[in-house]
Amino acid sequence: MLFSLDILERSLNGWRQWIRNLSLMSQFTLEELMEMEEVLKKQTQSFIEYDVETSKRWGDKVPQVRVFPERRREGEETRGMYV
Repeated sequence: MLFSLDILERSLNGWRQWIRNLSLMSQFTLEELMEMEEVLKKQTQSFIEYDVETSKRWGDKVPQVRVFPERRREGEETRGMYV
């Protein structure tokens, strides 16, 4: 699983580099860009649906993260500390 996630991360980083490169992206037609976007949206939705399904099914096996507010100055709360 770790290997698969590492490969997915590398692929996503490659996509980010492409999309941030405006001279590269300008080589594609609007139709090509729309097609890529549609495919990515479908794949993302499928992955998120699997993520939600897995979290519901086996979420009780994973420790829950709790956040405790940490005060720095009187009356000022920070985002907290994870434990």
